[in-house]
Amino acid sequence: MLKSPKRGGAKGLSSMESNHEKFIRMNNKDLERLETLRKLNANKNWENKDLYRLLYKKTFYVTAYQVIKSNPGNMTPGTDGITLDGFSIKTIDKIIEKLRKESFTFDRARRVNIPKSNGDTRPLSVANPRDKIVQQVIKMILEAIYDSPYGKTFSEYSHGFRPEKGTHTALENIRYHWRGLSWIIEGDLTKCFDTINHEILINILRKRIKDERFINLIRKALKAGYLEFNIPTNTIVGTPQGSIISPILANIYLHEFDQFISDQILTENKGPRRPNRQYQIISKRIDNCRERLIRNSFPKKRAQIVEKLRLYQKLRRKFPSKMINDPNYIRIKYIRYADDFMIGFNSDYKFASQIKDQINEFFQNHLKLELNMNKTNICRMKTDKAFFLGTEIRNGGTKEKKVNQGGRRIGNYSALNAPVDKLIKRLHQRGFCTAIGKPIAKGGWSTLEDSKIINGFNSVLNGYLNYYSFVDNFSKLGRIQFILHFSCAKTLALKHKTYKKVLFKKYGKNLVVKKSKGLMLRSDWKKTPFNFKTSKETEPNRILFTQHNFMTRSKLAEDCCICGSTFDVEMHHIKHVKKINQRLKGFERVMAKLNRKQIPVCNACHNKIHQGLYDGISLKEFVFPELAAR
Repeated sequence: MLKSPKRGGAKGLSSMESNHEKFIRMNNKDLERLETLRKLNANKNWENKDLYRLLYKKTFYVTAYQVIKSNPGNMTPGTDGITLDGFSIKTIDKIIEKLRKESFTFDRARRVNIPKSNGDTRPLSVANPRDKIVQQVIKMILEAIYDSPYGKTFSEYSHGFRPEKGTHTALENIRYHWRGLSWIIEGDLTKCFDTINHEILINILRKRIKDERFINLIRKALKAGYLEFNIPTNTIVGTPQGSIISPILANIYLHEFDQFISDQILTENKGPRRPNRQYQIISKRIDNCRERLIRNSFPKKRAQIVEKLRLYQKLRRKFPSKMINDPNYIRIKYIRYADDFMIGFNSDYKFASQIKDQINEFFQNHLKLELNMNKTNICRMKTDKAFFLGTEIRNGGTKEKKVNQGGRRIGNYSALNAPVDKLIKRLHQRGFCTAIGKPIAKGGWSTLEDSKIINGFNSVLNGYLNYYSFVDNFSKLGRIQFILHFSCAKTLALKHKTYKKVLFKKYGKNLVVKKSKGLMLRSDWKKTPFNFKTSKETEPNRILFTQHNFMTRSKLAEDCCICGSTFDVEMHHIKHVKKINQRLKGFERVMAKLNRKQIPVCNACHNKIHQGLYDGISLKEFVFPELAAR
């Protein structure tokens, strides 16, 4: 058994100040500096100078490490073959030293082609861990400037890759604010991330950032290039997809487009919406009936008036209170998620074509981006449907929907539907069903434990139900549940070499097995939740609080949890604690018991882990097991 250190083992963690506690005490002021930067940038005219010196702060790199450490992709090696395994305070010190000398350079990323649902591929760039940490620090600084909680530079119409915004906030906006629209333009940019002009981006950054050293570091990240099939390629244009800073740089770039829409397109709004004459006529008849009820005291006559009143009230619900196709009334709506955007309006096709041409001209002349004219569609909402963020958007007509407090929602409301046919096609591609939606066994999962099989199907099912929790055709997702339900049963039947009937009889409808509560099946499909998974806007100082917690929980400055050594401590990483098709072996079993992907170990213990010398070690032999499990 390993000996405890002189400071008293586990009790020593609380009896005296550890290296970690000293580190926290010395570096909290740096986080406050970043908070000050957020406050200053609430003023959109603030010019940010001397940002490069912030890159010398060790605290930011610890926070950056805490943000990205658990992402499985960070255990994918870059071109240097190194992963996040072995990251330490010494690594941070080396990065800062190079930045001080202005000799830091980003290595070429490793290019990987990821298959898309349409059969095409998407190129992703895998950077080495050192570069990812620096990129995360740059991202933190850029977010403090452009997305400050005290006053945001980014537009309210932008929802992609931003704190407290996402697909559901964008779709919620469409649900409740895109009513009475006749046309929608579905915007599609040709390879937006890959064609962003570096010089235009740099000039946009210079509007807010007056520190050329910081600008040049971003330029280095953009120009790093990539390695594909062992062939080095320089990057002339574009922000590499998969890069940590690419999303925020793309938002900064496309913010110019948001400003153009606000200043040039949305200003076309005109006129008040005039009352609907049919609605007014019926309303007057309703008022007359109510007046007659007050004057008339005969029961038989009053019953006739009440009956007529109810008929008029029912008839009025079929008509919107305002005119829908009023030529003197124009309202334009806009929304963007990353490089996908939509513009909706209630005018005519000619007006839509003019806007489309204006947008195309702006992209070509100002941002050097290409609008895909074949995929940029103009949809007539009365007959067609738009497609945005995996959701079908169509005109809801004038059907009464009791979803608001008032009990009425009529007048061309926006209906959001799940594209069930496309979802079935996706399930077919993933091996859960045939092309026509008939459930089949997931052969690749049949070698796993029963509980892992069921949990795997649960994760897929819950993913669909949670994402489409807001749709109007929620009950149609019962088809998706049916496919996954019987695919799971057939997979278990394949494993046990039996029939699904036997399995249902043994485990019940929900397939409850040991170590699993079974499939989480939904039965109340008629209760459409209209539930958007959105979070309330946090308090401005919440980011500082979160980053402080990151610092407090960080194990980078801790002692070796196995032997207690304080010398040359680094982080041991694994890619997954529990993966559906993963068989645990060696030291991974210890990590699974701890339920942690990273633990602090000294260099000597780290080498022993990789040599297999600690494969049979027990948690009781750890000097600081509570530190490893924290």
